Amino acid sequence: MEKMDDPRKTLIEALKDVEEANVPEDLREVAFTKAFELRASTLTTGPGDSGGGSQSGQTHDQLRSAGGGDSDPLSKISAKLGIARETVSEVFSVQDGTLELVIGAGKLPGPSKPATKELALAVAAGRQAAELEEWTSLDPVRAVCADFKKLDSPNFARTIREMEDVFNFRRASERKWEVRLARPGWDRASALIRRLGGEE
Repeated sequence: MEKMDDPRKTLIEALKDVEEANVPEDLREVAFTKAFELRASTLTTGPGDSGGGSQSGQTHDQLRSAGGGDSDPLSKISAKLGIARETVSEVFSVQDGTLELVIGAGKLPGPSKPATKELALAVAAGRQAAELEEWTSLDPVRAVCADFKKLDSPNFARTIREMEDVFNFRRASERKWEVRLARPGWDRASALIRRLGGEE
C-alpha cells in the first residue's frame, strides 16, 4: 500500500477500516478513534517491510478487539464504557473466568445504602459490558456487598429498587429479580468506573 502523507486520506482509510471490520453501531466511535490512531502511527513509523494487506489485516484485528469482537472481558468493558483498559483493570479483574471487583473499600461511601448502589451499578455494568450476561441477578450483587461489608440485608432489595433511574427490572422467579442497565445507567456506570479507577 502506498504510504499516506495526507491526513484526509488517513481519515478516509480509518472509516473504511471500521466498515470492513463490521464493528457494531454503538462501538463505532471508539473503533474509529482506534483506527485513526493506528493509521496515524503508521505515518510516523512507516509500514516496515510488510505489504498493505498485512497492515490492513492487523488494523482490522485490533479494531475488532476495540469493538469487543474477540477481546477479553476487560477490553470489552473498556470498549462499551469508552474508558481506557488500564482504568478498567484498576476496578475489575478476571480470575478463573470470573469477573471480580478489586477496588479498595475506602473508595466507597461509608454508609451502606449509597455504597450498595455503587456496588450494584459497578457489578451489573461490568458483567453486562463484558457480555457475560444480558440481565444480572441480584445474588452476585448481594455477595459483593457482603464481601465489602456494605450489606444491609433487611433493606437490600428496597435499596436496589430505588435505582429505577439506572436499571430496568424483571422478575426471574417468584422471589428473584434481575436488573439490566438502562441507557442513563451506562453514562452513570462510565463515570463511576472512571472515579473508582482513579481517573477522577
